[in-house]
Amino acid sequence: MTGEISLRHEKKHAAALKRLGYRRHPQGAGWVRPVRRAWFPRFHLYTEVDWNAKLIRLDLHLDYAREDADAWAPTSSRDGAVVSAELQRILNAFPEQSSGALSRSR
Repeated sequence: MTGEISLRHEKKHAAALKRLGYRRHPQGAGWVRPVRRAWFPRFHLYTEVDWNAKLIRLDLHLDYAREDADAWAPTSSRDGAVVSAELQRILNAFPEQSSGALSRSR
C-alpha cells in the first residue's frame, strides 16, 4: 500500500514514526514495527523523497517471515485491510498530509 505526505514534514517524519512504534530497520532498509512482541510478523515501511513533487512517498507492506535468500518470491506479498488501516494510522500522524488516498502497489 502506498501513501504520500507533504515534504514539509521531512525533518519531522522520523520522530512521528518513532512515536507510532516504528524503528529503523537493522540493515537500513526503511522502518519496521512488529505486530506483536516477536520480530515477525511486522509492518515494513519504505520512505522515498520526491523533491520535484515536494512529497514523501510511503510504501507499506506486512512481512510474515524472514525472507530466505533462496526464496523465489518475497514473503511480503500479502496486503489487505490490516495494512490499509496501519497506513491510514501513519497518515493521520501528519496533519495536512498531501494525499490521504491509499493505493495498492503490489
